[in-house]
Amino acid sequence: MYENPPSAAASAPPEAAKRNHEFKFTGDAAEYFGIWIVNLFLSIITLGIYSAWAKVRKKRYFYGHTWVAESNFEYHGNPVAILKGRIIAFAALVIYLGSGYYSQQLALGILLVLSLLAPWLIARSMAFNAINSSYRQIRFHFKASYQDVFMAIWPLILFVCVLYFMPQFKPEQTRMPSAQEWATLFLPTVIAMLAYPYVVGSIKRLHISHSAYGAAPLTFSAGIGQFYKLYLAALGIAIVGILALALAIFVLAMIPVVGWLAIPFAYIFFGALLMGYLRARVTNLTFNSTALDGHVALASTMSPMRLSKIYFVNLLVIVFTLGLMIPWAAVRVARYRAEVLALESATDLEAFLAQAGREVGATGEEMGEFFDVDLSL
Repeated sequence: MYENPPSAAASAPPEAAKRNHEFKFTGDAAEYFGIWIVNLFLSIITLGIYSAWAKVRKKRYFYGHTWVAESNFEYHGNPVAILKGRIIAFAALVIYLGSGYYSQQLALGILLVLSLLAPWLIARSMAFNAINSSYRQIRFHFKASYQDVFMAIWPLILFVCVLYFMPQFKPEQTRMPSAQEWATLFLPTVIAMLAYPYVVGSIKRLHISHSAYGAAPLTFSAGIGQFYKLYLAALGIAIVGILALALAIFVLAMIPVVGWLAIPFAYIFFGALLMGYLRARVTNLTFNSTALDGHVALASTMSPMRLSKIYFVNLLVIVFTLGLMIPWAAVRVARYRAEVLALESATDLEAFLAQAGREVGATGEEMGEFFDVDLSL
């Protein structure tokens, strides 16, 4: 009997199914509490110096308990580099605040100089954190020029420039500012609001698109416009939330005792709702736009409502325990962030990871430079 030949679609080899490798976090709140309380005690008695070593212990714990594809991450940071970053930040703050006692214009000038140095420091900090992070004994890398970072944060530098050149009003001034002067006063706030989504999106893109895992480059596909959409939606939530919060406070204030006690809960609820929405949306957009050499993609399914609930409960518990449950809250967030994240690979993950590390093995690692700093305080 004559049979029809198979169609081209039927004869084509099936497309390789994507393999999902889910992340998981295996940390324990009681175990981390022991690390946290020792870190806190030693940081206090050393006037903050030990905080650099405390950060390394914390990151090693959270990295070491984050697993995917049956392997965990590792952190190799040198506390001295972190201490350098904190000394730089502390010195800059002292210089800025100290100069403000003599002249507000001088303080703004120093802030402008510091902002021009910021791209170099940010690049060094990102490079330090990348090279000191590894997965399956393969290091991450970050390489960006001063110009690359400058283009990502230039609105912040513009913000400082506007502050420096705008007219200064003295407290003893008796006349009311003119309409033009009022507009000038609000200009920095307007610039900050318009620039913030751009800076967040640009830094995410900078961080990912200039990074690599071994010899495999990372790519980032999200546009800045997508970040603006998220923050516009958050602004709408904030406006509605502020109106609802004002109404709730007005109603609660009329209820003796119970109403007044409920007002702080209303503030915590609104803060957790807004923070949960933004963190979840920005995290999903960032991870879902990230790919590794076009072969491995990240997939994040974080729920804004679920994250808001976690933040709300965490804040309440931290407040009522006077901060003693901070480790429990940190582990809770880390566990949720891991369980909604996965690697999607269309090829054999083991072969790809081996190839990514092959070219790096013979070149050595860029570590131990004098100017390595970590500004992620």
